[in-house]
Amino acid sequence: MAKTITVEIPEEFSELCDFDMVAPERVLCGFIADVCGTSFREVAATPEMYRSGCFEDCKQAKIYYDRACGWRGEWVRKNLPQLAEQWQGSWTPAKEGSHDR
Repeated sequence: MAKTITVEIPEEFSELCDFDMVAPERVLCGFIADVCGTSFREVAATPEMYRSGCFEDCKQAKIYYDRACGWRGEWVRKNLPQLAEQWQGSWTPAKEGSHDR
Protein backbone atom coordinates (compact mmCIF):
# COMPACT_ATOMS: atom_id res chain seq x y z
CA MET A 1 0.00 0.00 0.00
CA ALA A 2 1.37 3.40 -0.96
CA LYS A 3 1.91 6.08 1.67
CA THR A 4 1.42 9.80 1.16
CA ILE A 5 3.89 12.12 2.86
CA THR A 6 4.54 15.86 2.81
CA VAL A 7 8.16 16.93 2.50
CA GLU A 8 9.54 20.42 2.88
CA ILE A 9 12.35 20.83 0.37
CA PRO A 10 15.29 23.20 0.85
CA GLU A 11 15.42 26.35 -1.25
CA GLU A 12 18.62 25.07 -2.93
CA PHE A 13 16.80 22.01 -4.25
CA SER A 14 13.91 24.15 -5.44
CA GLU A 15 16.33 26.49 -7.24
CA LEU A 16 18.15 23.55 -8.84
CA CYS A 17 14.87 22.12 -10.10
CA ASP A 18 13.78 25.55 -11.37
CA PHE A 19 17.10 25.97 -13.20
CA ASP A 20 16.68 22.56 -14.85
CA MET A 21 12.98 23.27 -15.52
CA VAL A 22 11.75 20.14 -13.76
CA ALA A 23 9.20 19.83 -10.95
CA PRO A 24 10.70 18.75 -7.60
CA GLU A 25 7.97 16.09 -7.35
CA ARG A 26 9.13 14.55 -10.62
CA VAL A 27 12.76 14.39 -9.41
CA LEU A 28 11.83 12.78 -6.09
CA CYS A 29 9.33 10.35 -7.61
CA GLY A 30 11.81 9.44 -10.33
CA PHE A 31 14.47 8.70 -7.72
CA ILE A 32 12.00 6.56 -5.76
CA ALA A 33 11.06 4.66 -8.92
CA ASP A 34 14.74 4.09 -9.73
CA VAL A 35 15.64 2.90 -6.21
CA CYS A 36 12.70 0.49 -6.09
CA GLY A 37 12.90 -0.55 -9.74
CA THR A 38 9.24 0.46 -10.01
CA SER A 39 7.79 0.42 -13.46
CA PHE A 40 5.33 3.19 -14.18
CA ARG A 41 2.84 0.48 -15.15
CA GLU A 42 2.90 -0.88 -11.57
CA VAL A 43 1.75 2.38 -9.97
CA ALA A 44 -1.87 3.21 -10.63
CA ALA A 45 -2.12 6.59 -8.84
CA THR A 46 0.15 8.84 -10.91
CA PRO A 47 1.94 6.77 -13.54
CA GLU A 48 3.78 9.71 -15.09
CA MET A 49 5.50 10.51 -11.78
CA TYR A 50 6.88 7.06 -11.00
CA ARG A 51 8.63 6.36 -14.27
CA SER A 52 11.92 4.60 -13.70
CA GLY A 53 14.90 5.69 -15.77
CA CYS A 54 17.32 3.48 -17.62
CA PHE A 55 19.13 0.55 -16.03
CA GLU A 56 22.12 2.73 -15.14
CA ASP A 57 19.87 5.27 -13.36
CA CYS A 58 18.34 2.47 -11.31
CA LYS A 59 21.75 1.04 -10.48
CA GLN A 60 23.17 4.40 -9.39
CA ALA A 61 20.09 5.26 -7.30
CA LYS A 62 20.32 1.90 -5.52
CA ILE A 63 24.06 2.37 -4.88
CA TYR A 64 23.36 5.79 -3.36
CA TYR A 65 20.49 4.49 -1.22
CA ASP A 66 22.51 1.53 0.07
CA ARG A 67 25.46 3.77 0.92
CA ALA A 68 23.31 6.45 2.60
CA CYS A 69 20.72 4.33 4.43
CA GLY A 70 20.68 0.70 3.37
CA TRP A 71 22.92 -0.40 6.24
CA ARG A 72 20.62 1.03 8.92
CA GLY A 73 17.93 -1.66 9.09
CA GLU A 74 20.41 -4.50 9.37
CA TRP A 75 22.39 -2.66 12.07
CA VAL A 76 19.26 -1.83 14.10
CA ARG A 77 17.93 -5.40 13.86
CA LYS A 78 21.28 -6.74 15.09
CA ASN A 79 22.06 -4.18 17.82
CA LEU A 80 18.67 -2.82 18.90
CA PRO A 81 16.14 -5.63 18.43
CA GLN A 82 13.49 -3.93 20.59
CA LEU A 83 13.58 -0.83 18.39
CA ALA A 84 13.42 -3.01 15.29
CA GLU A 85 10.29 -4.74 16.62
CA GLN A 86 8.64 -1.36 17.32
CA TRP A 87 9.53 -0.09 13.86
CA GLN A 88 8.34 -3.20 12.04
CA GLY A 89 5.05 -3.02 13.90
CA SER A 90 4.44 0.43 12.42
CA TRP A 91 4.87 -0.31 8.70
CA THR A 92 3.25 -2.50 6.11
CA PRO A 93 5.68 -4.82 4.31
CA ALA A 94 6.25 -4.38 0.59
CA LYS A 95 5.28 -6.98 -1.98
CA GLU A 96 7.16 -10.26 -1.64
CA GLY A 97 10.51 -10.11 -3.40
CA SER A 98 10.39 -6.36 -4.07
CA HIS A 99 13.35 -5.64 -1.79
CA ASP A 100 16.45 -7.37 -3.08
CA ARG A 101 19.55 -6.98 -0.92
